[in-house]
Amino acid sequence: MQTMTDTTFIPLFPYLQSTGIPTLWMADESALDVLSHLEYIQQTLHIVSNRYDIYQLALDKGFSAEFNDFYFSELPWAPQRIVYRVSKEKALTHHLLNQAGGLLNHYGELLISGKKQEGIKSYAQTLVDTLGAQGKLKKNKNNYFGVFTNLSTQQSLGNAYHEIRKISVGEHTIPSFFSKPGVFGWNKVDTGTQLLLESLPLILAESQSSTHSILDLGCGYGWVTLNLPYYLPSDSHWQITATDNNAAALSCIKKNTEMYHMNVDIIAADCAATIVQHFDLIICNPPFHQGFSQNKALTEKFLYQTNKHLKKTGLAIFVVNEFIKLSVKKFDHLKNYQEWNKKNGFKVISMSAKAKK
Repeated sequence: MQTMTDTTFIPLFPYLQSTGIPTLWMADESALDVLSHLEYIQQTLHIVSNRYDIYQLALDKGFSAEFNDFYFSELPWAPQRIVYRVSKEKALTHHLLNQAGGLLNHYGELLISGKKQEGIKSYAQTLVDTLGAQGKLKKNKNNYFGVFTNLSTQQSLGNAYHEIRKISVGEHTIPSFFSKPGVFGWNKVDTGTQLLLESLPLILAESQSSTHSILDLGCGYGWVTLNLPYYLPSDSHWQITATDNNAAALSCIKKNTEMYHMNVDIIAADCAATIVQHFDLIICNPPFHQGFSQNKALTEKFLYQTNKHLKKTGLAIFVVNEFIKLSVKKFDHLKNYQEWNKKNGFKVISMSAKAKK
């Protein structure tokens, strides 16, 4: 087996690969690499994920799987073991620990792993102090792993992860939106995304691009989609398709478009991979980077799918961190790269479709 990128999964992997008891894997964004190493050799593992790419890969491999924002009301069986690598987001981790307490019986096992800097020691102590669990962590360098039993259903970590909240944003084209933890920038207007919107009128005017069909690629809670009517030509007739890989984001944009009475096609997909339509305009604030590190594989994925879904005369408009050097020649998917606006560490760029081979 090839080395897993996330070493905190190493102690969890045997329990995922081969188990004779009903096992639930709470699989968030960190699970994709591990799932790619997993072989389907038994039928007692069920996967629940809030990421469409993980859900789709699980199905492709033959596993029982669900795609949702971590609801557990329709499990095919009562789990006797739950496997969970703690999440980056505290609210999500608390939610899933709460759910584990309600799903497992007295003898059921919760297997958790994580790194010290992710708060794994505090989560383990919370399991003991608040949920009355029995167990302890074992350390391997900077990674921790533990097995906990006897989780209480009478106590809770007081988490309201599933609550979709109304966020007021002051002086913007729309006064408020609904969002929740688990969505990128869930409680604010992203600076880069707003710069993209403000750059649209000039780009569209100079490029004379059609805006009849629009794809909001990686839509999040929907700030771009909700604001597009204010930045598109007043005489244009458009239809928006919004897509995201994240179940929480999709639930939020659905609620937001309903609140503002917008007719939008909302589709769960991994970087639009399962969408067959072609678009005049693709708008995106892609997750190319973490800090000052650029994920080249993810960059190529977004550029490839963008070219695949653009019409021959279509235009793609992205906003990215200013430090990113995006060479469309290097990735060989798009052409006519142009930078339009730079502000607050972001830049807005446009690209057009290459001829499909």
